[in-house]
Amino acid sequence: MRKIFSGHLILVLILMAVMGLTAVTARRGLRILKEKKDKISIHGIVCNHSSADLWLAVTRKKRPRIYVLTPDRCTNFFKEDAEAIWGKECTNGSCEYQAWKLGVGRFDVYNAADSPSGVVLRIIGWGAGSSWHITEEWPKPDLSAIGYSLVK
Repeated sequence: MRKIFSGHLILVLILMAVMGLTAVTARRGLRILKEKKDKISIHGIVCNHSSADLWLAVTRKKRPRIYVLTPDRCTNFFKEDAEAIWGKECTNGSCEYQAWKLGVGRFDVYNAADSPSGVVLRIIGWGAGSSWHITEEWPKPDLSAIGYSLVK
């Protein structure tokens, strides 16, 4: 009887040790996933191949802000999430904001043409949509600072 009891006791102790090790590993794994989630962009990356400064709405450390991306530069994939590219659309002498919401992926911006109202930049990338709803929480650049319009 003692042999059977001690065999069961050893088996129970082994199972408890395995379960405890599994729980510690799972918590540690969740912590690692959480840390990586904070560092990796989920919206996309923007590269400015144009001759104009590009105005972006980005989220950096969970805070939305306006960001100027100079020519021949890309957003930092590990530190910021590109939310939208700002432009302006001018018709009949008045100008309005133009915002292109970005999805996941890479977006490249090139000079497309010059027009009487300014430079036209072309966005190349999967998931770019024109004239999406501009949410109020997005900070906007000064409209007079934007010297280009956007096309896909």
